[in-house]
Amino acid sequence: MKPVQARENDNVALTIKEPFVELQPKGNEALVFQKRSKNWSKWIIRSVVLIFAALAGLSVFLYTQRAVQVAVIQPTQSLITETITSSGRVGGVTETNAGAQTQGIVQTLYVDEGSVVVAGQKLALIKNDVAEAQITQARAEVNTART
Repeated sequence: MKPVQARENDNVALTIKEPFVELQPKGNEALVFQKRSKNWSKWIIRSVVLIFAALAGLSVFLYTQRAVQVAVIQPTQSLITETITSSGRVGGVTETNAGAQTQGIVQTLYVDEGSVVVAGQKLALIKNDVAEAQITQARAEVNTART
């Protein structure tokens, strides 16, 4: 290929040899290349930092917008038994002394705390095993005495 003279000035001859470009100094002079300005390198650094910041922001946005996996189960009815073991005194929030004609354990409570009651209304059913045993014993004695 034939070299093509592209441009020539006082210090340098520029020749194009396909596919290369040659710079040749004229005479004994050295080639002096002009440095690029510092502003150009600052703009490259700023652009790279801006691109990384945009990628970081995009990745945070995509991470927060992702779908959350949720497990769906069918509810079933079951008995829950929980045992608490502790030491101490167990008592109600408010305690009231109530009198009864018989002794025993409260089997059923018909009213709640704060309920309005009227005279003669049943408040509770007392489980009176001792009284029932005494009645059974007295009936047995009556039957024995009659015979």
